[in-house]
Amino acid sequence: MLNNTHPVKRAISRHIRARNTIAAVNTSLLISLGIASGSALAQTDLQVDRRLAERPMHYGWECQPLGEGWDCHEKLLPGAVGNRPIIAGTVAAAQPQQHRLDWVSKEFLSEEQRQQLDTNCCGAYIEPTRDYEDADLTPEDAPMRATADKSEYLSETEAVLEGDVAITQGYRQLHADSISLNQSTDQASLEGSVTIREPGLLLSGERGDIDMAANNSNLDSAEFVLHQAHIRGSAEKIEKLGDNIVLLTDGGITSCEPESNTWFLKASEIELDQEAAQGTAKHVRLKVKDIPVFYFPYMTFPIGDARKSGFLYPALAISDKNGFEVAAPYYFNLAPNYDATLTPRYLSERGLVTELETRHLSKHFTTTVSGSYLSNDNGGAVNDGDQQLIDEGLITETQATPYEDQDRWLIDVDQRGGIGERWRTDIDYTEVSDKDFFRDLDTQSIEVNSQTYLLQRGMAGYSFNNWTTSIRAEQYQTVSTAAEQYRLLPAIDLDGRYRFGDIEVSLLNEFSSFDHKDKDENINRITGDRARADYKIAWDKRWIWGHFKPSIGGSALRYELDDQNLTAGVNNAPSAAAGMASLDMGLNFERDGSLFGNSYLQTFEPRVFSLYRDYDEDQAEFYNLTKNNSDIDFDTSAPTFSYGQLFRDSRFVGGDRIDDANQTSVGLTTRFISADSGAERLRLSLGQIYYHGDRRVTLNGISETQSSSEIAAQISGQLSDSWRLSSDVLFDPYTDKLIESSSRYDEGTSEISRGSVALRYLDDNYRIFNLAYRFTRKAMVVDSTDSNDDGDSTELIDGNIEQLDASLILPIAGNWNLIGRSLYDINYDRELETFAGFEYDSCCYRFRLVGRKWLDNTLHTQVPDQDLEYDQGIFFEIQFKGLGSTSKEVSNILTDGILNYDRREQALNGTNNF
Repeated sequence: MLNNTHPVKRAISRHIRARNTIAAVNTSLLISLGIASGSALAQTDLQVDRRLAERPMHYGWECQPLGEGWDCHEKLLPGAVGNRPIIAGTVAAAQPQQHRLDWVSKEFLSEEQRQQLDTNCCGAYIEPTRDYEDADLTPEDAPMRATADKSEYLSETEAVLEGDVAITQGYRQLHADSISLNQSTDQASLEGSVTIREPGLLLSGERGDIDMAANNSNLDSAEFVLHQAHIRGSAEKIEKLGDNIVLLTDGGITSCEPESNTWFLKASEIELDQEAAQGTAKHVRLKVKDIPVFYFPYMTFPIGDARKSGFLYPALAISDKNGFEVAAPYYFNLAPNYDATLTPRYLSERGLVTELETRHLSKHFTTTVSGSYLSNDNGGAVNDGDQQLIDEGLITETQATPYEDQDRWLIDVDQRGGIGERWRTDIDYTEVSDKDFFRDLDTQSIEVNSQTYLLQRGMAGYSFNNWTTSIRAEQYQTVSTAAEQYRLLPAIDLDGRYRFGDIEVSLLNEFSSFDHKDKDENINRITGDRARADYKIAWDKRWIWGHFKPSIGGSALRYELDDQNLTAGVNNAPSAAAGMASLDMGLNFERDGSLFGNSYLQTFEPRVFSLYRDYDEDQAEFYNLTKNNSDIDFDTSAPTFSYGQLFRDSRFVGGDRIDDANQTSVGLTTRFISADSGAERLRLSLGQIYYHGDRRVTLNGISETQSSSEIAAQISGQLSDSWRLSSDVLFDPYTDKLIESSSRYDEGTSEISRGSVALRYLDDNYRIFNLAYRFTRKAMVVDSTDSNDDGDSTELIDGNIEQLDASLILPIAGNWNLIGRSLYDINYDRELETFAGFEYDSCCYRFRLVGRKWLDNTLHTQVPDQDLEYDQGIFFEIQFKGLGSTSKEVSNILTDGILNYDRREQALNGTNNF
């Protein structure tokens, strides 16, 4: 014990008699001693420094080691007499009591904290406020401050503090029932209700030891919390090594709220590296509801949302064709700017599919390369529907399993370069081993599985002040029964655009070389080069009340065709040229109104567009150039007509025709705009093209003689903050009544030729509801398979496309969400795709279970569409939050099948930025 003449002992003795309060210290020991407010010392110093009169102050001793003893002197300190440093401030004003793990229920969080909270969380781990002295300093730069109910000095360098002991040194905080300090070794032993705090970390246990010089500590029977990562855990022993490493022995971690271990990662040893935001574990057992479900001898995982190498969550599925399926992705975090995901995917009826995706990000390029490979396909199961077709002799067993014993693969390259630069590049290349790859091996929606062509394209370009130039090569792989497309090898564009006040000048130049993989002389493909120029000058004058835009210009077109398949005597270098003029003008009228007590602004916007282009008779040389009368048509088609097509200056998409024109388009639009928010609540548009002469330039050489186009109507509206309405309708005054042996139309009939209407709901809670109806009139077809079972296989039935599409994501109870989609073919009275399931999304885990039934298009080349059979399956996906991201099996189905699902995912779970 210290002798009675030691200044610290005298001060301690005097203080214990007065308040039984003490603060202890390290190398710059600061002991907080209470002085009675009525003492002469207190009165003297208050007279000396009147500036402190309004602030609670008290006197204490500041001591520093000197040789084998102490150098101490009294010092005026902030705070009321006997006050201890504030170790943790109040988390929220309404919080009744501080939780031992810093858990704060959602109702007690501030508005700012709630905005940062995962939507499905019922609370968060919130660090208490540090508002004590030196709280912003590092431990190396701050003195140690301590308070206790009583203390005892065992030697010149050893002291024992007991009773509600609290120690701070910069941002580091210790609390225990009893602490033994050794100043010479910088060691401390803690007993009873021990807590250790540092920014982002809380450790608690029954006892522990601390090496304050090395910043190492260990606790027995301990718990911990990583606040920002939303992770907690417990272990028989927890060690903190330095500033960043937390080591758990015989313990586990979870991201679930306190007292809930829905999932728990149990291991013999877990190391958490806060700086690297990653963890490693040995002899790992993943427990769900205390039931072991997986074992890994060794694994790594990210802490929070950081990217880290390791297994992602498996996806499970069962389907008729592929049998039982399991995919276990492994993520490689190779570097900050590139990574890879390897996914072994086992299909019991086909074999092992290996999938690999790599991503790379540089200053100038973003690149994704992915591939998939299945060696020696087992062929898939023959379901009951296919077996019935085999039994009926409609298909053979080989047709039912056409890829048995074959290797199947996919490769996809996607690269974008020069973002924000004058130069740019674009590579979009997809190739598969066979046309049924997506239908057999991919579980995406029926729309994706029904794609016709796969793009294979590369492009490079450069932009000057007024000119842009590019060169590209392009081809398509056909994955259906559609005709093969031409290859573009290459295409060179040089486009100039100038603006002088209201004057616009465009100078478009293009050179393209077309080839085709199928050069069978019996088909007589036309191949060759094309050069085209389109020049135009316009006066674009706009006012608040309307616009007026006259334009004049001209187009020139020339070919250099290969001779090999052309009929003798045909001009292999046909050309054409034509001038054009157009006038686009419109007016804007406005009026104020009120409906159901809501004020609105209504506009009325008539628009007239007149177009004239000469007819060049030389374009007759574009038709009937081969023995089978093939026409030049490398890349040109007629666009799908709609209200937006009324004001185009060409009837074609592509460069193989210079269309003649003498026509006037009339359109009317009215909009209803909320006077309060400025939102456009409703837009109604109606229009038609009036032709003043026949159109002699067409794709097939047959003139078009209608006096007007279809009537196009369009409706769109933001009915409320959550509801959206859209509709497009085409009313055909001539229907399909093309008179036989004539190019004239019977104008005595009229019907709707195409229409769609869609109602969408999306609110701030990301509840989703979509309802859409689509109709397209098609020619009648022969019911050769008697699909309506009326005994007549020669009758004509409608070939129309008429579909009803409904989908939703709807909360039903707590964190449970209902998921569903139905795509129904009204014309053939059958389902095209239906899936339904549930999603449970909580703060610590999410799982989705989806049952799906879809039309199997594998046999679409062997049987009529109306006789295709179904495939069906069950898909399961689970994600344990805090251990990394999830696989994409179910996500792809939902993204493709439910509009706005991807927006919901980004909003609720954050975007996965690379």
